[in-house]
Amino acid sequence: RGRLQTRPEATPCGLLRGPRTATTPSACRHRSPPALLCSLLATALCSSTSLAFLFPTAASGASASLRATQQQLGVQNRGGRTAERAGVMATASQGGQKEAESDLLWIFGYGSLIWKPPEGFHHVSSTAGFIEGWQRRFWQGSTDHRGLPGAPGLVATLLRKDRLEGDGEDHSGDIFCWGMAYGYGKEESVRLLQYLDFREKNGYERTEVDVWTAHGDAAPAIKGAVLYVATPENYEYCGPLTNQVCAEQIARSIGPSGPNFEYLYNLADALRHIKAEDPHVYEVERLVKQIGPTKETLPSVGEG
Repeated sequence: RGRLQTRPEATPCGLLRGPRTATTPSACRHRSPPALLCSLLATALCSSTSLAFLFPTAASGASASLRATQQQLGVQNRGGRTAERAGVMATASQGGQKEAESDLLWIFGYGSLIWKPPEGFHHVSSTAGFIEGWQRRFWQGSTDHRGLPGAPGLVATLLRKDRLEGDGEDHSGDIFCWGMAYGYGKEESVRLLQYLDFREKNGYERTEVDVWTAHGDAAPAIKGAVLYVATPENYEYCGPLTNQVCAEQIARSIGPSGPNFEYLYNLADALRHIKAEDPHVYEVERLVKQIGPTKETLPSVGEG
């Protein structure tokens, strides 16, 4: 149960693609289940703390973390409107001094990092903001958190405009993606990036972006924030997909971190809290709720 049959023009995930374009890779680069499981085990054995990262807190922990994050967010923004400048909220560092914003290591999150920032680390500043030239899509397969080898869930990644063709939507205007930026002291930077490299290992690559808090500003609020993005060339990429195909796969998927639909609902709730516009996320959420999955309708993680 919980698997989609592979058909002609389907990805190795078993997900039916939208119309293929010249820039669309010919196939997902999925590892075989035994190879993937061996890779995960080998990675875990390399670190005494890695096993804790393999199975992060699932639904209940995510919900509690979402509530905690929501209490911290004092920003108000709306698509093309201004986010309050007080949104870059500096808090006292452990030494009792407020660190200058430019001295922080900034991480921009657009998926689970929005409501679940890195565990075990203390961010001294945070703000809602957006990055230009990217849009969020549920086109990244997940076989380590919200799905299983052979039955992948779908999680968020970011795409440039030329990669968005095939989803049946209009991409004629400027594109951007709202999320949360978290600032950390430099003393935590090495350990933090090691943690995130492991957490986002399943096809994600690290890059840097500028973060804006208001459209029309002369300069970004944050320069060089770290961003993890799963490119179309990675082996778990499943796009392009229609919103309906995304919803059907999310509704039936479950993994070590819990049901895939909980990831979607947490993301949609977090975006609503910062008053961010994202038609793709909200439409997929609507379609999944029409299907009406529950934990009881899903196979257990141990089932085939």
